[in-house]
Amino acid sequence: MSDPKVLTCPTCGAQLNISGDEPQVKCGYCGNTVIVPEELRVKQPDVMRVEMPQPQVVVVQGPGALPGTPVEFYSPPRSSSAFAFLGCLFPILFTAAIFVFVYFMLDTSAKQFFSSMIQSATGQGFARQVSSFGGDGTGAVLHRVPKIVSTQSGESVFPSSLHLAVDGLGNIFILNAFASKVAVYVFNPDGKYVNKFGSKGDQAGQFDAFNDLIGVDGKSRVYVKDWDRLLVFDSSGRYIDTISDDLYDRSLFDFAVSNDDLFVVSSKNKVFKLSINSQ
Repeated sequence: MSDPKVLTCPTCGAQLNISGDEPQVKCGYCGNTVIVPEELRVKQPDVMRVEMPQPQVVVVQGPGALPGTPVEFYSPPRSSSAFAFLGCLFPILFTAAIFVFVYFMLDTSAKQFFSSMIQSATGQGFARQVSSFGGDGTGAVLHRVPKIVSTQSGESVFPSSLHLAVDGLGNIFILNAFASKVAVYVFNPDGKYVNKFGSKGDQAGQFDAFNDLIGVDGKSRVYVKDWDRLLVFDSSGRYIDTISDDLYDRSLFDFAVSNDDLFVVSSKNKVFKLSINSQ
């Protein structure tokens, strides 16, 4: 800090100390107000403003600054990075939503056209769509039976509890997995009700638990999941046998059957292949 400047009062001759940069000073003796000349005013150090990403104290000497004057730093207000990211992402999501909406508004033939264009551009994959049926598909509906179980068997069922399997002859087997009404309904290839088999219980051929899987092999034998076991029936509903869960770690998750083989997917990340009695 520099020494105070001295100014003489023109009225009474008293000495006036100048310690700041005020443009005028009042005499303490006569009360006269004296204008301080520009050259006698104490200069305040210039402050430099430097934008820094992280606050730091830096000692510099700049034009008009006194030695050792600390630099004043500040961080300018910045917009949130999350809002900036969303601002960039919104146009992309909006455009994608428009394309998805337009695609679902197209009819089936137009969707197939665009799908074929994408396949041509990306190359032929392992599988390709040959045709489709149902709804607005290209296949013809041969026969439609509304409420096939309730209207023909006279029993009320929940559609969400029904599971279907079809044999090689076109016979239809529908499992009703509803706990108190568990049974398998049999229909011929024309959708006409034939009979039903299976019931709730703990005897041979009866279902003891929640059942949600059904399959048919090449000889029209019907397989129904019961806990982790598989109950086997012939096409007329006659009980044949129970496949023990000891053969596949007692953890049946899903299964599929062919003519002579049974494939079981266990909940322990394994697939078991079982040989079926061909008789």
